[in-house]
Amino acid sequence: MFEIKNGQEKNSKEPKVGGIGKILLVITITGIFFLMGIIIAINPALILKSVADKYTQEHPREEKAIDKIVSFFDRENKDTDEDQFFSSMTYDEATRKMCDVVDVYLNAAYEKRQQEITEICQKNGYDVELTTQSFVEKGNPFKSVNYASIIATYAVKDTYDKSTLKKFKKELSGCEDDMLSVTYEDAYKEVIIPTPVYKYQRQYLSVNKNTYLKSLPDNDNELKQDRIEVLGEENEEYKEKNKKIDTELQNIEKEYKKGNMIKSSYESMKQSYINKKAENQKKIDENNETISGIRDNRISVSYQYNRKYDGVYVDIEVYTIEKDESGSPVVDFLVSDKNGQECDNYQELFINGQTYYVIRGTVMVYPEVKNIKYGIATMHPFDSSDAFEIFGIEKDGIYAKSYSHDTTNQEQFQVYYRILRELTSIENYSTSTTTHSTTISKEDIQGYLDAMPEGTSLNRKQVVKTALSLTGAIYYQWGGKAANPGWNDSWWQPIGDGYKGLDCSGFVQWSFWTAWNGDLAYQSASGTAGISAAFVHISHNELKPGDVGLKFYGGSNGTQTNHVGIYVGKDASGKDLWVHCTGGKTKTVVVNDYSGFTVYARINSASIDGDNYWTDEITTYGVGATTGLEEDQMTTIAMVMLGECDKDIEGKTAVIEAGCNYANSKGISIFDAFTDGNYVSAYKALLSGQMKKTPTALDYGIINEAVSGTRKVIKDEKVMYWRTHGYSPGNNYVFYGTFGGNDFYKAK
Repeated sequence: MFEIKNGQEKNSKEPKVGGIGKILLVITITGIFFLMGIIIAINPALILKSVADKYTQEHPREEKAIDKIVSFFDRENKDTDEDQFFSSMTYDEATRKMCDVVDVYLNAAYEKRQQEITEICQKNGYDVELTTQSFVEKGNPFKSVNYASIIATYAVKDTYDKSTLKKFKKELSGCEDDMLSVTYEDAYKEVIIPTPVYKYQRQYLSVNKNTYLKSLPDNDNELKQDRIEVLGEENEEYKEKNKKIDTELQNIEKEYKKGNMIKSSYESMKQSYINKKAENQKKIDENNETISGIRDNRISVSYQYNRKYDGVYVDIEVYTIEKDESGSPVVDFLVSDKNGQECDNYQELFINGQTYYVIRGTVMVYPEVKNIKYGIATMHPFDSSDAFEIFGIEKDGIYAKSYSHDTTNQEQFQVYYRILRELTSIENYSTSTTTHSTTISKEDIQGYLDAMPEGTSLNRKQVVKTALSLTGAIYYQWGGKAANPGWNDSWWQPIGDGYKGLDCSGFVQWSFWTAWNGDLAYQSASGTAGISAAFVHISHNELKPGDVGLKFYGGSNGTQTNHVGIYVGKDASGKDLWVHCTGGKTKTVVVNDYSGFTVYARINSASIDGDNYWTDEITTYGVGATTGLEEDQMTTIAMVMLGECDKDIEGKTAVIEAGCNYANSKGISIFDAFTDGNYVSAYKALLSGQMKKTPTALDYGIINEAVSGTRKVIKDEKVMYWRTHGYSPGNNYVFYGTFGGNDFYKAK
């Protein structure tokens, strides 16, 4: 909140331009024609020439010359609040405003094409992530915009006597489809989806032998061996029986020869023994055939109760899958080699209602390999130096008729274009970029480096140091990839409700690229799936600063990668620290003890353990570049801003703008304004420790944009006070508008 004080407002000494000249500087000549009523009666080419000569020959930037021209078209024809604000600007301020409006629609054209990606992918069978990555990697298609040409061309089209900013926006909104087109070319990429191998814990279990055998799957080696042993034992029993039969046959033969048995009895008994022996031999042969079939895997074996194991207990080595705190299986390593990897073969057992695993030799594990189709995007921005087509204007069409010469649209455009460049510094304007303050100091970064284990390579430290340099300094943009090492001026350009920046894998790639500029290993860090496939997987115990962590979730086998970060080291309590670009609440690069990384990997480059890329310099990117503020000053202002409004971007922007207006009126800095407890009550709360909200990268961005004028909500420099919505400030103030739950006012 604020304390409202009585007092006179300071009048600006800067030359101001009124009326329609502020909306479209280039409409001046059109205004002359229509106001004087001579467009048809008098040769317009002569008037245009004389006016142009005024601008080029008599120091057109002087206030007297400006006022003379403005007097032809200054009228009260404003139809929006923006036009009211527009009329109080200088020529350069108004031109900047016009350029900002153009930027809005250029960004809208870009965003519209980006939003079409999903539909295009569905139509053509493209992979959305790879196609989006191709689109984003093309960067800003409007890197060089001829604002003077766009505004001058619009001036040719708008020949009405009442031109407003509202009309300009309406005309531009109809041009979005013509500002940017994108074509896609079919492409294919072999993508390896790593197969996880989970981590197992060994233990020993005492169990009834029959219970254990019953838990084994059909055809298990132990079941086979047990069946072979049982059949072998049966064969020994049959063989023993046949030996006894042979003895009995010898005995009855002796008795018969002695005359103790009649022939019929002897032959009957002999045949009975022979038949019994044959039956036993048949069973032996059948068992041998079964044994051979089991050994040759021709016969499948299932569990059969074995009486000899009654009361017999055995100690067996079993394994259970290790789980994390959330109950998810812990991944030991990933198989990402297309040739496969030999791994222990764990077979599942159910013993007494519990699930266990036993090792049954080894097995080859292969990753899933997909040939994914995607689209390579090609941007086709309109030629801003020739904007006739997007406005639907024929260059050779007649702008004005006269007896001696018909003025074409092209000729009229040239006049407006020349006047714009003479009156303003429009050629210095470019598509808006805003750098942002980092939330980490050089001292903090040095502290992380000093805490690393002894023997950590300098190249590892360089990677971590580089990654930390972006803490809080960029915005998390889904699909945002690294276009170059070091700072990228396209970051923080507004896109819808967000900004251009990096995603998690783009941040990892940027860190290696910037840290080891010259080592092409960074190219392998393309997307989380690419990192998982190309990096060497390691165990948690092998982690060193500069290695990466991956998070898996989604499918039942946990193969979907959705986040990646760089390992910094351990904090004082022994927890793992990670620096990563998060799409969560903060939407920026953070350093914390994130627990979601369960798979660990190392870049496949000898540079990781070298020292050749180390530099002593510690860089923090974007510290107060557009505001002239120091880091701690930016943080203080951001925290005070959050104390006054934490609802939305519009409300936060309004608070900063009002504070800037107040600072300008008092001739003080914005930092002094926001640390004046009589003006901003949230500063008192901050000093008392009652306000502990942590600013995000977006909050720093809002401050930079509001201070630099890139983003505006309030359109009146006299608006410098606010109160919570619904609380009246008294009769000495005029209500302006409500933003983010606060009512904003200006003094009468």
